[in-house]
Amino acid sequence: MQKGFSLVIVLIALLILAGLAYGTYSYFQQQKIKNINSFEECVKAGNPVLESYPRQCKSKDGKSFTEQLSEEEQEKLKPPVDISDWKIYTNDKWSYRISYPSNWNIYDSDADNIRFDSEQTENTFKAGVNEAPTYSIKISVIAKSADISSLEEAKKYGLEYPQCNMGSSCLPNAPKEIVKKVSNIFGEYYSVVTSSGKQQTLISIPSNPRYLIAIEPNLFLWPKEDNGLYEKIISTFKFLDQNVAEDIEANSYTACGCGCCGGVPAETQCLYKSKGDSLDEIKAEDIKTSKSESCAVMGCSRGTKYHYCD
Repeated sequence: MQKGFSLVIVLIALLILAGLAYGTYSYFQQQKIKNINSFEECVKAGNPVLESYPRQCKSKDGKSFTEQLSEEEQEKLKPPVDISDWKIYTNDKWSYRISYPSNWNIYDSDADNIRFDSEQTENTFKAGVNEAPTYSIKISVIAKSADISSLEEAKKYGLEYPQCNMGSSCLPNAPKEIVKKVSNIFGEYYSVVTSSGKQQTLISIPSNPRYLIAIEPNLFLWPKEDNGLYEKIISTFKFLDQNVAEDIEANSYTACGCGCCGGVPAETQCLYKSKGDSLDEIKAEDIKTSKSESCAVMGCSRGTKYHYCD
């Protein structure tokens, strides 16, 4: 009888231990489930995965976690931008064209500076303007300088805007990213994102390397999420004639900016360049000089590098 009583005690002890073990296991399993906060953790815990796109994982407590896609994969999911009803803007001076949404307005002060604004406006106070346009994009023609003739060089200088030393002061912020790309329509170009968040697309004019076409959305009037609209606009850009005339206007390259070269004081010279010559072909000894009081106004000092303007 004593032996039977001992056996009962042992069985009770085993049941208690089994209960404690199960309770401990259940507790930690519940804690594990509660600590699942991502798709990866859900999958790692052995939960079922729904083969959707993006994939989803459901934990045992009923929570659902969606797989995070890369930016490139997210772009693929966006519906394509419909351009079937878009209008075409043609610039005869610089011989290019670009498409834009049909409900946008064009503001052109001259052929070198064009702005496109959407009719759609924000009802909130935005960019210092009540009911500012939801979208605003600008196309400018800018000249490269003698000091900075490429974006690679601009990056070395640490400039906010690659064209900033064309007579204006430069902001001391380096570009965050400069990516060289190639379009099968208009060739080589650069995609630039500055440290302030400004975005630019810079396209070289094939037969007129002194100039760049800059396409940039307004930093304050362009949504961060535009569903690919900006890239779609860029994709419609095209030169009408790849052999763009070197001389856009009869005298556009004859007069140039005043400066100094060879250590000659600015007030004794004004620089001229022959029509059709490219910037890289001009050497200091080939520069024609003539006395001009207007040169002193430019504020050049001895040793300043010469530069050009239209």
